[in-house]
Amino acid sequence: MKHKDIMKILSLFSEEEESTEAIEKHVMHNSMIGKCVMIRTCSAGVHFGTLIAKDGQSVLLHNAKRVHYWDGACSLSQLAKDGSSKGEECRISVKVKEIILEQVIETILMTDEAIENLYGIKEWKK
Repeated sequence: MKHKDIMKILSLFSEEEESTEAIEKHVMHNSMIGKCVMIRTCSAGVHFGTLIAKDGQSVLLHNAKRVHYWDGACSLSQLAKDGSSKGEECRISVKVKEIILEQVIETILMTDEAIENLYGIKEWKK
């Protein structure tokens, strides 16, 4: 992270709130902005797309797809890293331009390999 970026983050906090913990939390929550991530929610399932904004447990994703079912990866972590080795068995929804997801409990940065793999899987629809 560049010095000017760090200074910009620091300027977001008032003198009263400028603690190491507050700064680290802000950086952690915003370090994935603009990147493709996989999101697990409490009740809306698993989605992936470009992270546009994050506020607490709410996120805004762009070009998002819902993962209804996956095979070919043992965990969500492997799916975000490798994609699926059995894409024909996966059920991944149509892409939506934007979606707001609430109650996010997990955010995983996706690799280029997984992005190409998962966006390349035939859309599951009826």
